[in-house]
Amino acid sequence: MSTSIRRLILVVLGALVAAMMSAQAAPPDQVCEKVLGKVLLIPEQPGTCTIDDGSGDYLGNPTPQAQPGCFTITLRGGLRGTGYAGVTREPLLSLETNGVISTPVVAVNSGRLIQTARAELQVRGTTLFTNDIVLIVPDPSAPATPLAVTEQVVLVGTDGRGSLAGATGNLTILGNSIGSFVPYVGEICREISDDDK
Repeated sequence: MSTSIRRLILVVLGALVAAMMSAQAAPPDQVCEKVLGKVLLIPEQPGTCTIDDGSGDYLGNPTPQAQPGCFTITLRGGLRGTGYAGVTREPLLSLETNGVISTPVVAVNSGRLIQTARAELQVRGTTLFTNDIVLIVPDPSAPATPLAVTEQVVLVGTDGRGSLAGATGNLTILGNSIGSFVPYVGEICREISDDDK
């Protein structure tokens, strides 16, 4: 693996760790709960992308031949609910060119794919908004079948309603959730309510 690819991966992972550490530090007026369960993504029909807000940030589902970029989500376990997700174009600093590039990015020497995504999840009467980074290690002998997939999900906001209004937190999705349930683990923090006292 080239030095520039290593640096790119370190920059992305460093940003993830910083974001996750800030999400894990709960202020004294919050209560945090560890959550675990399973998640499933099902590609939406070509030409549809429920989460797309028209900003141009989403790759979408252009044609049946293209890789799907928009999904419906089913969550089971500690966070039970449904939602939508979409692969996004996000700016990323390339240490190879010293310029800004957009995700998804394939690290040429290692073949690893870095994707970004956003999701809206309806859980416990609250809409949760997330920013996600996905690292995919493809199988060189079968490129359509990844050897490893991990997704780091950071909760960046809520709609202000329901029992998780104002919540913060993070999830790690362990595996390729497109088409089959895979585990997630994480922590969700929310303001202390009268029920918690």
